[in-house]
Amino acid sequence: DIDRLKSQKFFANVIGRISSTPSAPNVFAEILSELNFNQEVGGIDYTNLGSYSFTIDKKINSKKLIEEIGESTSLYPYFKDGQFNLKSIKNIYSIADAKIIKADDVINYKYDRTKIEKVYTRVNVKYHYDYGIKDFTRETGDVTPTNSGLSSDYLTGSNENYFGEDFDQELVFESKYIRDKATAFNLARYLCGLHANQHNLITLTLPLNYITLELGDIVQLDKLIQGRRIFGEDYSLFDINNTKYTRN
Repeated sequence: DIDRLKSQKFFANVIGRISSTPSAPNVFAEILSELNFNQEVGGIDYTNLGSYSFTIDKKINSKKLIEEIGESTSLYPYFKDGQFNLKSIKNIYSIADAKIIKADDVINYKYDRTKIEKVYTRVNVKYHYDYGIKDFTRETGDVTPTNSGLSSDYLTGSNENYFGEDFDQELVFESKYIRDKATAFNLARYLCGLHANQHNLITLTLPLNYITLELGDIVQLDKLIQGRRIFGEDYSLFDINNTKYTRN
């Protein structure tokens, strides 16, 4: 109805100015260019989950937008001292990646463990958001930890009741920034690996000679602090042949 032209809603299939399948670093770079950040983005070793496509249909804070996109990737974007930074969890770590913290230098410490509520036995990613009906039109269905590359004996056999009898928790993750099936499944596998177990958390108070440590640095303690394990585990061990740790 041409008389109601201004009140109608119009939708179109479009390709953005980068490409039809831009990577996460490319998306971040494009957003930064709109903010007049003349800075190179990328150049880091990260797990590439796929491509990202979306529309900004209403006003949004640029920092919030970058954070939301980051949640659908394997990257951790942040700003520091006026510069944009990216960190990631790599697939393979070697001893050379770790920065050593001497246990005898620790001034104070406390430890904790991530909550059992954050452990999931399956992940379902909803994607391909329809801006007309304002809902997601596709989903991966349940992806389990063994699909994410963990060993086939995860929560089976002697490990079956590790988190309690009949333990079962699902994470439903919604992403407006993914329209590609392969990317959605890669994200589901990635999230499954991240949330398959509880993680030990250690908060350290260190002297000033460690001031150069940054967010995302890989650190290793040379020995147990005060000779004490946490939750029965020796967190100073590097493990796996003492050469590298591989995450599938």
